[in-house]
Amino acid sequence: MTDMTLTHKGLFCGLVPVWLDMNQPECPGVEARGGILGEIWLDIVEGMFGIFCYLATIANPEFEPMYPIRITGEL
Repeated sequence: MTDMTLTHKGLFCGLVPVWLDMNQPECPGVEARGGILGEIWLDIVEGMFGIFCYLATIANPEFEPMYPIRITGEL
């Protein structure tokens, strides 16, 4: 755990369960749930999302990627 104040739970890309620090909603802190395996899974999915954004930007220079986090509840 980091020194974040965990306020919410959610999903990253609909696949990775995460804890969120929503004290700054414009830039929330994100931490994977599930220990080291959760962190590894978050890294993999985040890498795939990065590749998608790169390819989408090549295909459409006007594309603006948004970080895909769905908040599922408060703590």
